Amino acid sequence: MNKENKISLLGIYSTEQHLRQPYHYFKGNDFLELELANENEDKTLLGMNWRLLTGVKGFLNTSVFYSRVKQNQTEGQIYIDPIYNRKLFENETSVRYPVYQCGIDETQSGIKTDFTYNFSNMLNFSAGFSFQKMQSNSGINLNGLDTVYVFKSGENIPGQNFLVISPEDLNCKFDNSRNEYSSYIETSFSPKQEININTGLRLNTTILTIIF
Repeated sequence: MNKENKISLLGIYSTEQHLRQPYHYFKGNDFLELELANENEDKTLLGMNWRLLTGVKGFLNTSVFYSRVKQNQTEGQIYIDPIYNRKLFENETSVRYPVYQCGIDETQSGIKTDFTYNFSNMLNFSAGFSFQKMQSNSGINLNGLDTVYVFKSGENIPGQNFLVISPEDLNCKFDNSRNEYSSYIETSFSPKQEININTGLRLNTTILTIIF
């Protein structure tokens, strides 16, 4: 902006998707790859840095940032008759989609400020403050009953050949947040090139909240 003020900006966004639908199974060559999926991930990063010269001997540096990672995942399954040792046609299979869905949404934002003043070549002073907020929301949702294990011969429980899980046993949601505060002051004294004496004080505070 001018000799006393310098501002730097940063912005990044990226997205990824993994998609596997019944179409890919019937067009592919691996007849044992039975999982279906639709997975998405979006990433965002924004930042700004402001450097202000407060005089010949001092400057103030301030950074502000925001980031977000969002993931959504939907999973399904193709069911085949195990007596066939070949890829089946569409009318010979059954498809369950979705079996379950899960997602994670994480955000971080914060600010950091540092002030530095050089009294002389031997004595420096610095102080700063920072605040950072982190929030995470996640959950999983099962769409009906699901078989998580098939007992092999000789290991099954009498009268039970499958281990089945219900939505009531799996479905959940978590909301977590954390606030972090920190501040410091520091002086550095160097009477000779071989000697450097640092004194200072730093305070850190973290507030954590978890909601199930």
